[in-house]
Amino acid sequence: MSERELYPSEKQERFIVRLPDGMRGRIKVAAEANNRSMNAEIVATLEEKYPAPAPPDNDFHRLLVLRDMIDDVMSDRMIPDTKKRVHLKVASGFMRKLINRMPKEESERALAGWSIPPKLDLFDED
Repeated sequence: MSERELYPSEKQERFIVRLPDGMRGRIKVAAEANNRSMNAEIVATLEEKYPAPAPPDNDFHRLLVLRDMIDDVMSDRMIPDTKKRVHLKVASGFMRKLINRMPKEESERALAGWSIPPKLDLFDED
């Protein structure tokens, strides 16, 4: 006899809660009023009280990644300076766009403690 595959709801975490007298009835009334199951009503209420963390600001993280990529290119001795300059020109264009659309405090925070590589000026306009 083969085992059946579990439903997604059977794979989810379970948590047993003891409810005070009368609360089950209040949840049932609220669930019916909102046209959902009691479980869905409880989860919706918990989501309101304990929302998932906001996703990270993508521009902030993109700027951090660009900064790290620039550092990697600059520290790679196998890449000739002419090629580094091309990589850095492209990266600087992306970096400018990110900085221009980010709040100043955020871009400053992302670039804190980091400076333009001394060997090649990142924003040098040839």
